[in-house]
Amino acid sequence: EFDALVPPCLEVLEFSNQFIRNDTLLCLMYISMGCTLCDAPCETLVAAMRANATILAKHGATLMLVRSLDSLLGQEGRYNNHDDGMLEREFRLIFNCLYLQIVFCKHNDGFIQSLELGQGRLGKSLVSLLFEATKMCADTDCIPIKRWSC
Repeated sequence: EFDALVPPCLEVLEFSNQFIRNDTLLCLMYISMGCTLCDAPCETLVAAMRANATILAKHGATLMLVRSLDSLLGQEGRYNNHDDGMLEREFRLIFNCLYLQIVFCKHNDGFIQSLELGQGRLGKSLVSLLFEATKMCADTDCIPIKRWSC
């Protein structure tokens, strides 16, 4: 039972350093993936992911993920000197968690309307933050996805 684990995880996203945030986002990603390693049959995996998305939505996970994205975009300059991939990892985890929330909660009209509401540091919506992230990637040489070369 992880229902009691979700609220502290969401609280940590707002008040912690980047290392703890990344670990917390990994935990939320695992929950979003149905608490599996994706080795279950498709029907079982999708059912678990859908159930966990409902629990995350009940606790306002999308709101906290939007705030985390907003905060990360606001701190963009601080991460430019890091070459360990922390910025990329945090963006990727936030985007993946948001994506799964959208996929499994899209049938809920209230959830969809909340995506247009201001939720970030300046009252920005998820939609406007996604445009801001896209613009940041277009305006810089650094796209927040770690590229690995063999």
